[in-house]
Amino acid sequence: LGEAYLKQARDALNQNFDPAAIRYTEQALQVFSRAIQLRPQLVCLWKLVGDVCSVLHSLPMDAVKVALPASLKNEQGDADVMDKTLLLSLGAKAYSQAIRVSQAENHWLWHDLGINYYYQLKAQEGNVERQPELAQHALQALQKAVQLNSEEHSHWTALGVLCCHPAVENAALAQHSFIKSLQLEEDNAVAWANLGALYLRHNQIELAHEALKKAQAVDPEYVCGWLGQAMVAESMNDQDEMAIDLYRQSSEINYHPQAAVGYAHWRCSQLIAGEKTNSRHESQQNILAISDLLDKFTRRHPHHLPALSMYAMILERQGLVAQAERAYRRACEVAAVSPPDDASSLTVIRSGHARVLRGLGRCKEALEIYTSLPDLRLEDACDSALAAYNDSASLSSGVCLQHYDNALKLCKKAQDQSAVLTAAAMSAYAAGQTDQAKTFLMSSSQVQPPEAVCVRGLCALAAMALLQGDATLAVAAQAELAKVSIHDQDETMACTMTWLQATHFNMLGDKMAARRQWSKALRSMPHWSALWASSAKWMLQTNVETKKVSHMSATARIQDPALTQRTSVLEACGLLASGSDNKSALQAVQRAVHACPTQAHNWVVLAAALAAVLHKTTRKAWPAAQAAVEKVEFMASGMRHMSFSSARSLQVAKQALLPLHSWTYQHWCWQKVLHLQQNVAAAVAFCQKNAEVMSSQPQVASSIQLLSVLVQWDAEIKANESDVLSTLRLSVCQQSSWQYAWQCLASAYKDVGCPDCVDLSYRQAVLTTAKTGSSTAVPLLRLALFALHQSVAGRGDIWLPLAQEGVTEAVKQSPESTTALLLRAVVCFHAGELKWVISDLQNVFPCRQNSDASNSTNMEITRK
Repeated sequence: LGEAYLKQARDALNQNFDPAAIRYTEQALQVFSRAIQLRPQLVCLWKLVGDVCSVLHSLPMDAVKVALPASLKNEQGDADVMDKTLLLSLGAKAYSQAIRVSQAENHWLWHDLGINYYYQLKAQEGNVERQPELAQHALQALQKAVQLNSEEHSHWTALGVLCCHPAVENAALAQHSFIKSLQLEEDNAVAWANLGALYLRHNQIELAHEALKKAQAVDPEYVCGWLGQAMVAESMNDQDEMAIDLYRQSSEINYHPQAAVGYAHWRCSQLIAGEKTNSRHESQQNILAISDLLDKFTRRHPHHLPALSMYAMILERQGLVAQAERAYRRACEVAAVSPPDDASSLTVIRSGHARVLRGLGRCKEALEIYTSLPDLRLEDACDSALAAYNDSASLSSGVCLQHYDNALKLCKKAQDQSAVLTAAAMSAYAAGQTDQAKTFLMSSSQVQPPEAVCVRGLCALAAMALLQGDATLAVAAQAELAKVSIHDQDETMACTMTWLQATHFNMLGDKMAARRQWSKALRSMPHWSALWASSAKWMLQTNVETKKVSHMSATARIQDPALTQRTSVLEACGLLASGSDNKSALQAVQRAVHACPTQAHNWVVLAAALAAVLHKTTRKAWPAAQAAVEKVEFMASGMRHMSFSSARSLQVAKQALLPLHSWTYQHWCWQKVLHLQQNVAAAVAFCQKNAEVMSSQPQVASSIQLLSVLVQWDAEIKANESDVLSTLRLSVCQQSSWQYAWQCLASAYKDVGCPDCVDLSYRQAVLTTAKTGSSTAVPLLRLALFALHQSVAGRGDIWLPLAQEGVTEAVKQSPESTTALLLRAVVCFHAGELKWVISDLQNVFPCRQNSDASNSTNMEITRK
């Protein structure tokens, strides 16, 4: 049983399960102590106790706490709990007792005793007084083992390893011991590797390489042979890549502490230098491997400052900010006890700690660390400014801009100066200092030489000009932005630049130039999937060529399948906006939901698509709308458990989600009311209940109340017309900024036969929609259709010009809308303008150029 526990302890150590190894060691000691009480004269029991006490030699001093069985205590009274030193000392006593009990001299017991003293020697590296005594005891024990059996190669190898220790430092005896071991056993990878390490230690590179090559040939799975070759390559000036490969091979064969820290050192050096690997997947694999190796190393060597700092950096690189903060904090504690020789190393560790604290939202603590740094670097100054930006108090008090002033003083390159000015402008804009932000951006754009100007600063300047409606500044910013080639930028920046340029043309009313801007970018970089997706999103938001949105989204999805969720939603929205194929829109958004079911946006678009497809069977549409509401509310409630860099970031995220929740809730209420339209009382009660629920959002509550009034209007139009109409008018006035409310009021006036009020309501809907920047085509078409009906009814002299005016403006805004073209054809037919009738009908029913018979038939239908 004791040997089973010992075997489990060794297996746990090999797998780095250190707490389990300590537990198995305690259990093994308990079992062996009971066995010794029964048969104290058995040599094997004392030998096994020594093995158990020596098995934890590789663990750190602080980690080893083992309970001492009462039967193994001496007369002086040992402690109840042993640390690593006492445990190894007990192992030496057990081996000594086994030698005394043994009737014949056993060379293996002396070998084990010498190895135990060697472990004690390594554990007492900081104790100068104890080291000579332990070294002498280890040397005497191993020499005794060699004396008893000089034909055993393991004794000579152990003696050579001991002689390499600084406390002994006998290189000649070490070399003699290794060579003697190899003479006894030539296929001895351990002896070859140790001999190579000895040569390498004394700068005999060629001899070291030959010895290590022998070790690799004898046993390719022996990790020290590969590790020694990595050190040989590392000692040569032009063999860095070979050293990295050898360290990697060593770490893949088996865990070794020197292989782990060596491989991590080289990979971290590459990451700091910005060197790229062959692929993103390979880079991620390297980072994960380094993280695993350093985790094992730092658990066994908790006071190793370089390993702790590298581990913290790798964790930060992986996005594990909380774990990185703990590693940085531990590194700072170790550095406080044992300061590094290089003061800059401590600065790097402390600045890294501040950086991850800022990432965790603990900006005040980060600022305290940054202000205490003696020598502030440019990146530290910029990160301290970012921490002040994320702290609301520091942002509003101007502390953030002071940090950016300090960063500007540290800038030595014009490119860095332009980038810092851009960041300062962002902070000033967030603090409400718009003029100051504009000044910073202008200074950033005027940095010399022109190639050093920050492109993000130019984009920010163009965006600010568009937001403020400053035409002069917008033209100047766009002129500077046009000088920058998108070929020199990454995908994200190219999308941003094209978006701003197209938006500028669109605000000037030149939609054709805006479309040309996107076409030019897509022709230049047709392989950039993000550019296709951005163009689709822009056209969807600006209501320009919505029919092409689905095609562009599908192109982006085909080029990069990783964008399936994003592009499928855009494709569905484009199909819904154009009204061309609602079933295909439903299929597209179903792909997005399957690709990412946790995204609330996907469920919202799914609800809209179902409402469009199942508009006649609302019983199936409203459950999807309810599911969308639940998903959005779940996402909002889960935000408090997410990690945000600051409270301001959390507030921004909540504000961004608020419009989505408002629209989804209103959509669900409309679908539910349509489902309950046969039960007016239930529908009204449902609206009143949900209006109270959404009382915190007055606009949503007002729209639900308007819905309640509309339900009553449809049910009681004949019974109580005037009262319901007054209530409806009051509700619409409360929702004066919602264009659909005015359209509902116009519909009510149409029902009661008040054409002048219908005209005023539709005009108000057009004005309200124009203020939001959206297309006014829908209210214009409804006004034109109503005016056409009035004209046909006998009042053409007044209403026909109004119908012509409305439909003409609607076609200008939506030149590809078949509804607008068809309605203009009908209006022009009544006005006697047959030229426009034929032209518009040909656009509505395009003729096939490849069939003369079909062409003539369609032309005949068009003339009729």
